[in-house]
Amino acid sequence: ARLVLAEPAGAADTARSLAAGSLQLDFTPDTICDGLRGTLGAPNFTLLQGAAEVITVDDAATVQAMRLLWQVLKQVVEPSSAIALAAILAEPARFAGQRVGVVLSGGNVDLDALPWGRA
Repeated sequence: ARLVLAEPAGAADTARSLAAGSLQLDFTPDTICDGLRGTLGAPNFTLLQGAAEVITVDDAATVQAMRLLWQVLKQVVEPSSAIALAAILAEPARFAGQRVGVVLSGGNVDLDALPWGRA
C-alpha cells in the first residue's frame, strides 16, 4: 500500500521533491501549518521515493477541517494535524471504500490565534 501524505500548498517541498526525483528545498514556506514549515530531509526523501504520494492542501481547507473537527468531535486540533483530514475531504473518491487512519493532535494550538471566532 502506498502512503498518502498531506502537505500545505504554501510549503509543498515534499510534493515537488517527489515529482522531480530530487530534493527541492529552495522555497520560503507560507502556511498556517507551523509544524510543516521545515524542509524534507534526505533520509526521509529516500524512504518516501516510490512509496508515497502527496495531496497538497491550501490553508483555507485546513482551517475548514479544524473547524469541522471542533464542531463534530469537540477537539481542538492543530493545523499541521488537521491538514490530514483536509486532504481526505479534498479527494474523497480516493479514499472511498477504504479504511483510513488519521492521527490528530492539538498540543501546539495557540487558542488566541485560532482562525475563527474573533470578535
